Amino acid sequence: ETFHLLNKEDVVQFHISIFNRWGEKVFESHSLLDGWDGVYKGKAQDMDVYTWTLVATFNTGDTVQKSGNLTLLR
Repeated sequence: ETFHLLNKEDVVQFHISIFNRWGEKVFESHSLLDGWDGVYKGKAQDMDVYTWTLVATFNTGDTVQKSGNLTLLR
C-alpha cells in the first residue's frame, strides 16, 4: 500500500514530508502522484508511528498547512 493525502485537480502546489520518531525525513514529494510506500533509502522501515506535514496551494490562491501521524503496518 502507499500513503497518499490529497488527490484534487484544483491543487496547484503541493509539498509533503514524512518523518520518523527521531525527526529524520524519510519521504518528501512535490507531486500528488507520489506516495510513501514505507521504504527509505531502499530499506523497508519499521512498523512505527510517523509524522507528516503538508502544504498545499489551490487554484483559488488559498493555502493550507496540515500535519498528522500515520502508523506503518506490515
